[in-house]
Amino acid sequence: FLARAQLSMMEAELDQGIPPLSGQTEVSSNDRVYQVETSVVHQHEFYDVHLRISWQLMGHEEQAFFVRRMRRHEPAANTP
Repeated sequence: FLARAQLSMMEAELDQGIPPLSGQTEVSSNDRVYQVETSVVHQHEFYDVHLRISWQLMGHEEQAFFVRRMRRHEPAANTP
C-alpha cells in the first residue's frame, strides 16, 4: 500500500506539472519505519519511476521493488 500511495501521489503531481524526482525519504506507517528510495529515468514524455522500499523485520532488512511508467495527462480540450 505504501508503494501504491507514493506512486499515485507522484502521478497526481505530474499531472499538475511537477515531475517526479529521485531521492530518499523515510515514511512511518503501522508502527514501522520504511526507507523509500526513488530513482527516476526521463525518456521523451515518459518517466520510469523505480521505488525501493526497505524496512527492518526481526533484526533483518526486508525490501521490495516497484516500477511504474508515467506520463503527464494533458487536460481534454473543451468542445462546444
